[in-house]
Amino acid sequence: MPKIQLLRNPGFLHDLNFIFFLKFNMDLYIREIPEDEKKEERIQYYNDALRQFGEIPDELYLFFHANEGGLAFLPQAYFYPYQEQFATTFDFSFMLKELSDHGRMIRNLLRFYFSELNDEEIERCVAERDAVFSQIKRSNYSQEEKGYLYEFFIDPATYIQTLHHELMKKEVLLNEYYKENYQKILDVYSQTTYELLCKYSDNNHEIQVPKNEDELYVSYCILNKYHYRFCAINDGYFYLLGYEFLATLEFASMLSSTFDIENFGQALAEETRVKILLYLLEEKETTCKTLERILDSTGSTIYHHVIILLRAGLLKTRNDQKTILYSINRSCFDTAIEVFKKFSNGKKRYLL
Repeated sequence: MPKIQLLRNPGFLHDLNFIFFLKFNMDLYIREIPEDEKKEERIQYYNDALRQFGEIPDELYLFFHANEGGLAFLPQAYFYPYQEQFATTFDFSFMLKELSDHGRMIRNLLRFYFSELNDEEIERCVAERDAVFSQIKRSNYSQEEKGYLYEFFIDPATYIQTLHHELMKKEVLLNEYYKENYQKILDVYSQTTYELLCKYSDNNHEIQVPKNEDELYVSYCILNKYHYRFCAINDGYFYLLGYEFLATLEFASMLSSTFDIENFGQALAEETRVKILLYLLEEKETTCKTLERILDSTGSTIYHHVIILLRAGLLKTRNDQKTILYSINRSCFDTAIEVFKKFSNGKKRYLL
């Protein structure tokens, strides 16, 4: 069986992003908390984490505030796209170097907030302030979002400098926090086995298990302790896990054994996700890369929609060497049919 190799940098940098993301998206984290006896404890944990790392300027709103799909600019543009380098050159210095190209950052931010623009329109917005102001005015963003966009494009350099300064301040604090708490990572690393990942892969579609010949990397987050994410990289597989990820997986396993009509409905209540299902009706199986091309969308956006479909049980996965293939989970739809039959038969409630 493959040996699990421990990496520090990806988990550390995810936690660095998490500090800022939490500041501007506390409501998202609260909505994700399971409705159990530990909910208030988790809310308190998030509030304590924010207080521990000090104030964060509102000027960083555009970099870390999540859009309707739950995606924020900086993690999507400067963290997840570098997953192929997680096991090698990706560290804090590398991230700062990438962020130091102001022109590239401005273009990336325009693409994130105005994804409908082509390259020519992006360049016009970079060159002409009136062009970007016109885009902001015509957008469907809230007045708060528009205000931050106007302010950023009046003086991008000041906002980017503030971002650099705050990242460096929080990196120092986070380094100290990691020194004090690194034993937590060593403890959970000693418990993370190939067999354990196999156990949860059956009921958690976001966790895949590599074959014996593959390289297997893991990195733990101390702050975002309930996190778990899987990705394939060039020479193997990578898991980004919170040090209490097992509690999250246990809860997810429990949910996977039941049909959740609300999650089912929410998963279908979005055009892109319906298009994914319709495509799979014809093609049977597909990859995220293929969906990016077919739907003309970014990798992070497609991954977000696929994860929602997986969590609701509408999709299933299988591994073909290092490729993850997605297909329709027909048993979920069979169960849905039986549930909806109870409504059509005039029954007032359903029991699962």
